[in-house]
Amino acid sequence: MTTTATITVKFTNPESAANAHLSAEVDSRPSGLNLGKNTFIPGTTAYLLVYKSANVTLVSAASSAGTLSFDGSVTTVLYTDELQFADVSAASLSVPIEGDIVSYKWIGRDLGTPVVSGDGKLVTVPMAGVGILSITYNAVAMIGALVSPATVNGEVDFNILVLIKGEVVV
Repeated sequence: MTTTATITVKFTNPESAANAHLSAEVDSRPSGLNLGKNTFIPGTTAYLLVYKSANVTLVSAASSAGTLSFDGSVTTVLYTDELQFADVSAASLSVPIEGDIVSYKWIGRDLGTPVVSGDGKLVTVPMAGVGILSITYNAVAMIGALVSPATVNGEVDFNILVLIKGEVVV
């Protein structure tokens, strides 16, 4: 059994939308709210992490079954990405950074010291080239709770679809 998150972002202004971010994932961190689990027993709660850029506000959230709620709680997540630079000097983080880079290491060719742009996602390096950057950083996530029913239409094995909508703030 798997749990799936689906996100739709409504972009209203093409200039500000280019830097907008909204994503969600099951909290599968070993020390996270689900204690490393990414599949769940019917009738239990699955915790979600929702990442958004500063220029996105949540508009609505819904699920195909069960109850989805957000109580305003946030958590800081230590995130590690492997960014690929293929004859370029810029790549994007998976989720927006909060604060500074915690650590980084080039795997193979060193293209220089990475810098994160003001949008919190774009990472640039001094020279274009071919390299892989392992980068660790903090990200802030809103916590969502999906309480599953014991059965869905009489079934005990099922998926629940989650839809989270956001709006870009100009």
